[in-house]
Amino acid sequence: MDDSAEPRFPLTAATRAGTLVMHAGGALDFEQAPRFQREIEAALATPRLSTLIIEVSQVSFWDSSGLSGLLVAFQQARTAGIHLILAGVDINLRRRLTITGLVHLFDIRPTLAHALQYPDSSPTA
Repeated sequence: MDDSAEPRFPLTAATRAGTLVMHAGGALDFEQAPRFQREIEAALATPRLSTLIIEVSQVSFWDSSGLSGLLVAFQQARTAGIHLILAGVDINLRRRLTITGLVHLFDIRPTLAHALQYPDSSPTA
């Protein structure tokens, strides 16, 4: 079986009204963290971006590299003046963020629909 046919960490993105939504899935581990970081860096370079939402409900596994990737994403977003929202955080990720003391850094919303209610995330009329 060819593992390259389907990535272990699928990542897709869509933009609307100054908001970029990235959908992550699979395992965010040592192997996939560098790709995650590259994608976040590219996303943060989007012109006129005010909000980055990372939807993580389909991420099945997080290791310390994945958590580190989230921390770097937070730092880069803050430096760029971009609001970072994590959507779809499950109990396991929330527990890891709490244990590591990172939970208070992030704007965590239960679902993508809740994240899209952030003022800059609504479509322009």
